Amino acid sequence: MSNIKNIITSFNATLLDSKLSDVAEEVVENIIDNNLTDSIVKDIPIIGTLVGIIQTTQNVSNYLFLRKIATFITKIKDISPKTRREIIDKVDNSGRYREKVGITLLSIIDKCDSSEKAEYIAVLFNAFLKKEIPYECFMYGSYIIQRSYLDDFKDFIESVDTWKMIEDSTDEIMSGLYQLNISTTLMGYKNAIESKQKKELDYVVAEISDISIVLRKVFNKAKKKGILWTYHKDISRPS
Repeated sequence: MSNIKNIITSFNATLLDSKLSDVAEEVVENIIDNNLTDSIVKDIPIIGTLVGIIQTTQNVSNYLFLRKIATFITKIKDISPKTRREIIDKVDNSGRYREKVGITLLSIIDKCDSSEKAEYIAVLFNAFLKKEIPYECFMYGSYIIQRSYLDDFKDFIESVDTWKMIEDSTDEIMSGLYQLNISTTLMGYKNAIESKQKKELDYVVAEISDISIVLRKVFNKAKKKGILWTYHKDISRPS
């Protein structure tokens, strides 16, 4: 089989059948030193496949993909293979999606520009596996995470704000974290004009989107459980 078919097959085997709780953390700890034991490679098929490809190609992008995959699986290790298979099979057999969950996940992880983003994707997928959010919410949330500047996303999770001035939220609007309330503001203008009243009109602001409310809840819950590191804003970062 080609490398792509090997990756898909081994990732599905890892996702649906592998017991990750005993070895997942060890993968991340040892991958950078190329110190993976035979048992790790054997117990997690996708790791063995990617290590073999890297040893053959010596390709940096393959190594970075391995880092993202390893980071991802550490965050779903507490979900049993039985539960993972039941939940994923339900989506795959629903007939609502052209692509299977495994292929979709590989595409999402591949598009992440860092292993840290892959970690956030994994925490969101963990919430889906625990039936805390629907699959559609996972998909939409993953899209937002991919499009967000990572520090902006972290700031958003830490914040309790539900709106921002437009000039301060351009990137967040583009990523989907915030949305414009133009309809509400235009209606205020219309009513003021029709009534010929002289009153101060509301500013057009960006409001937190419905999906972002869910994301904030999921990731704050994960932080409280120690699944994610608590993030503290870097005060040295230029404004």
